[in-house]
Amino acid sequence: MSRGNVKGDSVLLAYSAVANKGKGDLYRLYADSVSSWGPLDGRRVFFGRIKPGESITRELKVEVPRLERSGEHTVKLVFHELNGYQPDPVELKFWIEGLPRPQLAYSLQVIDDNSGNSVGNGDGRIQKGEAVDLEITVKNLGEGDAKNVAASLEGFAGAGLTLNVAEGGLGDLPPGESATTRLTLSTTKSARVASISGRLLINEDNFNESITDRLELPLDTEVPSRVMVMNRTARVVGDEAAIWGGAGTDTTVIAQAARDTTVTATGELPGWVRLALPDGKTGWIKAEDVSFAAAAPEAAAPSQTGIITVLQKAPPLIVLARPRDAQGFERPEITVDGVIADDSGVARYEVTHNGAVVPAGTRAISVVGEGEAARERRFSRSVTLSEGTNRFTVKAWDNEGLESSKTVTVTYSKPQGAVYMAVIGISDYQNVPRLKYAASDARAFAEYARRNLGVPSERVMCLYDGEADMRSVRRLLGTTLARAARQEDTVIIYFSGHGAAEADEASEDADSLQKYLLPAEADPKDLFSSAIPMDTVARIFERIRAKRLVFIADTCYSGAAGGKSIPTGLTRAVVSEDFLKRLARGSGRVVITASGANELAQETDELGHGVFTYYLLEGLRGAADSDSDGVVTLTEAYQYVSKRVPEATGQRQTPQFSGDLGGELLLGKTK
Repeated sequence: MSRGNVKGDSVLLAYSAVANKGKGDLYRLYADSVSSWGPLDGRRVFFGRIKPGESITRELKVEVPRLERSGEHTVKLVFHELNGYQPDPVELKFWIEGLPRPQLAYSLQVIDDNSGNSVGNGDGRIQKGEAVDLEITVKNLGEGDAKNVAASLEGFAGAGLTLNVAEGGLGDLPPGESATTRLTLSTTKSARVASISGRLLINEDNFNESITDRLELPLDTEVPSRVMVMNRTARVVGDEAAIWGGAGTDTTVIAQAARDTTVTATGELPGWVRLALPDGKTGWIKAEDVSFAAAAPEAAAPSQTGIITVLQKAPPLIVLARPRDAQGFERPEITVDGVIADDSGVARYEVTHNGAVVPAGTRAISVVGEGEAARERRFSRSVTLSEGTNRFTVKAWDNEGLESSKTVTVTYSKPQGAVYMAVIGISDYQNVPRLKYAASDARAFAEYARRNLGVPSERVMCLYDGEADMRSVRRLLGTTLARAARQEDTVIIYFSGHGAAEADEASEDADSLQKYLLPAEADPKDLFSSAIPMDTVARIFERIRAKRLVFIADTCYSGAAGGKSIPTGLTRAVVSEDFLKRLARGSGRVVITASGANELAQETDELGHGVFTYYLLEGLRGAADSDSDGVVTLTEAYQYVSKRVPEATGQRQTPQFSGDLGGELLLGKTK
């Protein structure tokens, strides 16, 4: 597992290539996990006995609970061995990407205009002797579906008070959708309570999201006033004027109107004006916040575009202006900024970068409002990106304790200069068995580089079949490529063809074998003069000035018949992989081979490719994008082939990785 998003229904923890590099056996080796994420904590995986030179891979699959929320976690692997020779602990971070969840918010308004079950004077207040509908509108502000949403009232009791309709269903609410239901209560003229109190419950069945809110509704003791009916056009003159559910500031704010919004006034009480709102609703505004137009109503139709519905129990709204999700950067310094708004006031917020809180700094905050009543907070942070994936999360809490968060993921790749590619593929050999797919694999890799990765054709230099004789291969790598690539550039060399090994006491490796890449005219009886020793390849790499060089070899050197190796009488020899370390010697050098030194690199008719190249290309085209950030890095590509190739070959072929680029290299784009 690498740092990144876990978006499926399970976490796969791969203990990859646990190797015994010592001289003695490891006995009863096992690993325990210590994790901040409960399902992964306290898990044990057994490796058993590992002989010198052996590597073992184990996998642990842990189901992600369906209701798991998004969050970053850590896991530490602690190894134990019978004789006390356990490997050092390994700790890593990962991000659980929870399923999209609904988030419910509501608005409530008293209806007493004789519609529905209501009987009253229409002022949006509760007076003794009235029956009122509590109109409850629920909106899904989340990203997941809300199923079977329902609202109910509890605890409304008292002398002269009757709860007539206590429950109402609102059905399913997809993201952004809302629905309305009415619950009814009535009072007698002799009611003995000064206010009506109880609880409102709203819930849904998909993720068991719910709202529980205590309601305190005023009960007027005076005789209801008669609403004067009108039909006039009015203009809002107050700044962000509140629109109330009833004619009084002790009722609920149900909307806000921007200055100069035109509205239709339908009724009037002393100090208050009743308005017709969108969706057939009504509301009340202070008389001082509107002015009446001189023209007839039909002369200027109300626009109502400046009216914004206010929801209760709505978490803070976070708008992240920069950066955009999945954005890529080639410079390390960026600015993270945006705005947080909430009708009850933004109590506090934080910005984190890869789990660490970003300090405020001098440009951190701009507040609209005063103290805890601030309804809007603007933020700005200057951040230095880490190479690879960067995750930013903004969390905010309002004065009612409600929380919301916004997360974006961006990538940073250091400027790579130009990318040069040398692609060599040989199927038709003059003196050794023909390969089926080596040349076509190379062509597919070159085409991928041009089309998907965007490397210009003039920087993708190719040799296929008979073109790839020894002189041409050496000239391409050691002269053409070495002269073209500058220090700031990146070089990728891909070779698909036969490899071989033969006895050579002068070899630097402990196995006393020289390993070769076979050009088209290679003679198996005289590899010394007709093939390219890996030591020569290493010297060619030293001639190339580019700060980053990646050598991808779909070949093998086992000396056994079959695959991409030729028989040279070494079938009982144990081939050392020391030569891979020499190839990758130095900063910014990486070697990826299709198989271990004693394994065969296989081709299959089923795939129509070499197995390694098939899964390499599949991974680069998107399958290896483990953190879903839209790009495939070299590390992700290797992790993908190191899993899929052994699966496809019955664990008989295991890709190998040597070296260190000193950072990540982008090899694929999926967005």
